[in-house]
Amino acid sequence: MLVQAVVGLMLLAASAFGQRAAGTRQATVAIVRGDGECAAQGLPAFSAASRVNEPNAGPGFYLGVWQPGVPEEMERLDAFMRDAGVAPAIVMLWNDWASAGTLDTADLCAIAARGAVPLITWMPTDWRQGVDRSGYSLNSILSGRLDGYLRGWAQQLAAYSGPVLLRFAHEMNGTWYGWGRRDGNTPVQYIRAWQHVHDLFVAEGATNVQWVWCPNVADDATSRFEPYYPGDDYVDWVALDGYNRGPEVWRWFTPIFGPSYAALTALTDKPVMIAEVGTSEALPQQAAQGDTKARWITSALTEEIPDRFPAIRAVVWFNEDKHGQEGGGYDWRIESSEAAQQAFAQAVASAGVWSSWP
Repeated sequence: MLVQAVVGLMLLAASAFGQRAAGTRQATVAIVRGDGECAAQGLPAFSAASRVNEPNAGPGFYLGVWQPGVPEEMERLDAFMRDAGVAPAIVMLWNDWASAGTLDTADLCAIAARGAVPLITWMPTDWRQGVDRSGYSLNSILSGRLDGYLRGWAQQLAAYSGPVLLRFAHEMNGTWYGWGRRDGNTPVQYIRAWQHVHDLFVAEGATNVQWVWCPNVADDATSRFEPYYPGDDYVDWVALDGYNRGPEVWRWFTPIFGPSYAALTALTDKPVMIAEVGTSEALPQQAAQGDTKARWITSALTEEIPDRFPAIRAVVWFNEDKHGQEGGGYDWRIESSEAAQQAFAQAVASAGVWSSWP
């Protein structure tokens, strides 16, 4: 969704990523920083396996979060953990393909130190150039011009060795990203680009990377995502992004995700992740009818997902206040009200929510 543009800018400005020389595109060269080994910090080794691969795991799903400022300011994650009452098993961070192609694995180690697995949303674009697409198009990927950059990332993640969830080129069925349904792009190009990137990672030994294919929920026939699926051999998780924008129209979890979930589970039997989800607070007239954020959270996490969406094995809450941004925006945080925060804490305290990996 469009909120990522601002998120990407914030993270790029706040992080210790390398800077590009003025006027010079350096995305084909990966600058490796850090030794890539959390073991040097005395952290326990993570298993690449997850509970979804265990035959006796039983029902349940991993709790994840996108918390602005993380991983640079880990105290913000600690604050979320206090408010939620549990630690997340998955923590999202964002990277575009600019910034000289750097990846600071110290960020991954900081997340691992909290007992979580990093989920990297990896976007082939340059946010500092106004969502620049010229050097990061699907055709640029397929030409091999970016292979040096891609191999550098693969080598860095292979050296890190811990499990990493990589959400590459997400929401491809939308029109708001350069790799999506725009600018003459085709599903065939997208699939070939995905497979090309995946194959380079395999060749570099980055088998600890779990690939997350993530369309946006399909709200109409033109945004169907099935034609973009790269195939089971190239995907470890399938995912969906969706939100309840209450002041526009109040929608519970099932109407938002149900049709796309049915299409997704008909496409593959891979585990399903809700990679972005949130709900606004209700308008007074909505709240008077019982449509509240607290009730939405309780219903989604303790009733709808467990009862109607058995393939969902991870839910990542988009915990950012976007009020007043991007044409209005909403406060997606669990802390937007005391009632919402308490409802979230009570919901994730249930036995069906996994707050540790594996």
